[in-house]
Amino acid sequence: MAFKVIQIVCNGCGSKIEIDPTIRVGKCLWCGAVITVSKDVIPHNMTPVDYIFEDKIDKNKFMEDIKAHLCDDVDTPDELYDSLEQTELYMCYLPMFKYNIDWTAKWSADAGYRMSRERYNSSTKKTETEYYTEYRPVSGETIGVSTYCGPGSKTIEEKKLDEMVINLADNLPFELAEHFEPELLSGKTWLPYDKKDEDVFVRYIQEPLDYAIEKRCSDQVPGDTHARLSVSSKYTKTTEKILIPFWIFCYKWDDEMYVIVQDAVEGGIYGDPPSIISRMFKAFTLATVPIVGLIAGLILAYKSPDPDSYLKSPWWWGGGLLLVGILAPICYRAGLDCYRADFKNTDAVGRTTMIKSLRKWDKIYFWIVLTIEIVISTVYCIYCFYPINRASDICDKRVLLNVKKPMSANDTVKGTLPDVQQSQVKKTMSANDIYKKGLSSYSNKDYVDTIECFRLAANLGSAEAENMLGVCYYTGKGVSKDLGMAKEWWQKAAKNGYAAGQSNLAQIYYKEENYEQAVQLFTLSANQGNIAAQERLGYCYYTGKGISKDLGKAKEWLQKAAENGSAAGQFYLAQIYYKEENYEQAVKLFTLSANQGDVAAQERLGYCYYTGKGVSKDLGKAKEWLQKAAEKDHKKAIELLKKIDNEQEVSQQ
Repeated sequence: MAFKVIQIVCNGCGSKIEIDPTIRVGKCLWCGAVITVSKDVIPHNMTPVDYIFEDKIDKNKFMEDIKAHLCDDVDTPDELYDSLEQTELYMCYLPMFKYNIDWTAKWSADAGYRMSRERYNSSTKKTETEYYTEYRPVSGETIGVSTYCGPGSKTIEEKKLDEMVINLADNLPFELAEHFEPELLSGKTWLPYDKKDEDVFVRYIQEPLDYAIEKRCSDQVPGDTHARLSVSSKYTKTTEKILIPFWIFCYKWDDEMYVIVQDAVEGGIYGDPPSIISRMFKAFTLATVPIVGLIAGLILAYKSPDPDSYLKSPWWWGGGLLLVGILAPICYRAGLDCYRADFKNTDAVGRTTMIKSLRKWDKIYFWIVLTIEIVISTVYCIYCFYPINRASDICDKRVLLNVKKPMSANDTVKGTLPDVQQSQVKKTMSANDIYKKGLSSYSNKDYVDTIECFRLAANLGSAEAENMLGVCYYTGKGVSKDLGMAKEWWQKAAKNGYAAGQSNLAQIYYKEENYEQAVQLFTLSANQGNIAAQERLGYCYYTGKGISKDLGKAKEWLQKAAENGSAAGQFYLAQIYYKEENYEQAVKLFTLSANQGDVAAQERLGYCYYTGKGVSKDLGKAKEWLQKAAEKDHKKAIELLKKIDNEQEVSQQ
């Protein structure tokens, strides 16, 4: 026998609901408007339903759960609790489609297996391990059963409850659902089934089902990875109509509607309350101010008279500031949590008092902590720019006489010493004496004393010290590695005409592919007799980098470097003679370079003994020199050694 129901439409919001014919007066669960059922309304047959859940959550339990839910977020408006007390709560049965789906999927893909192999790298001249992925075609078939729920009423979608309701319904134990009996809806309210199950399937189920099938097939593909996965699926489904009881809390805040729903079966609750932006902004401010102060301090330290001053300052300045930035917003949020924890157990009058106290605490805490952060940040920035230990330590004669008392970095750079202190230092030791003392400390690996002496000597005009400071920054000895600072000190040394500084700076420009600037500095340094610069300048003429290619000039500069004992200069000059087929001269230079440990020269010399070019053929000496190069992983030397061994084996047979 069909179950008779009455369908009514709310005059306030236009929502449709179905009720028991015995009910004549009620309220809209969405807008709260009073609805009176006319006696002229004729009941009609209810849409057949397969299953129904019995409600197990009462109104009081729903009220407690909402309060607990709202207390989870400290940004929820405090006054929302009062509106909760004044708002009526409604239970309504929501119509859902339950889809039981049996599916079969065939798939094909390229399964990827991670492999490795040995390859020779011509740039590094070493054998390296190369990793790659090898793909193989595979295919398979998988089957499965899936269950999904979708809303059966247009009102659920119109009120934007579809996502909430689906998430709650998917987690329900459907084995507890009962076969539908009309008396279970006696005195109840529910939404009508006014959507087609096929439309709901396409709208809500099709895409997640296809994704789940593809994910299952993806998991079936063997190997370490895969590509070009193709899935072909077929499925059959059965559809059941189920009524699920939900508690609904609708309220308006700042002209926007919010809804919190709870399934009356398991108690799952869903819905996001409005947020107070000001509290989030305050927490963000308390976290940002110390971090901005820390960054500003580091920038000021870098721009101070000594860029290394912050490295020598006590760690607790910056560390304490960072700790304040972490703890201040955490304590602020924790304080809000403590106040709000008792909200749900307090009546309206007590809650009003608590709200006033919370707002007062909010303002006092925020402004006190913010003021402390600003003061600490300001002090930290001042400290970074004007470090405490100034020039007095430098002028202490005990330091200059090798007493272990560290100097502040600010005491020794960019002319920060007062004139009277400069004169005191000059009377004590000359710049050259201080530089030599720094070299002695450098040899003894006492890099702290090394840096102090080099800085002081550089401040007194020592170009040699400026060059060595660049070396220390480049190698990271006594200071943090810093290519920018290395360039800065080498530029000072080069400007003062120091050959080694010019050569070192030129090497940096060469690596940056600024060849023209590099050649200019190599020329200045080479003209002063710097061996490394002579070799590099000859190589630039040989390759045409930064200057017009000139084999004559290349030989001229390489000859000077070779005569001064440069192994690289001897090797490159030998290469030129070898290409000119002046093998005897080439062998002489290869020998000089090889005896200094030049790997490339050792390989070339071994090759000359192997071929007999420029020297009598001698496989013993060839293998001797090739072995030395091979021990240093020279690829060509290794290959040539193998070739000689194979030839000797064949000749012995």
